[in-house]
Amino acid sequence: MIPRLLDVVGKSNSQELMQQEFKSSSNETPAWVFLRWISQLVAVINRPESSIIDNKVKQIVKKYPHALYYPFKVVESNISVNMHDNEVQPTRLFNKI
Repeated sequence: MIPRLLDVVGKSNSQELMQQEFKSSSNETPAWVFLRWISQLVAVINRPESSIIDNKVKQIVKKYPHALYYPFKVVESNISVNMHDNEVQPTRLFNKI
């Protein structure tokens, strides 16, 4: 569900509307529900659509920091390598975590 939504929003022409809808709907959903997709959430923290999951990832960081540790380390190492090649610039969410 979540990975597909992130993919659709990333390719959609009406990103703003979809982002607002997801953010408002996910505010009512507890953070633990998103733990199942933690690897997919962390994988997009350095892409433009990361603004969609910004608040939810911050909630997970506060409540379940250990759940993010290993997935984030994998993504962080990949981003660091790509930053040396100037392929990737860190997003606000990536820098915050």
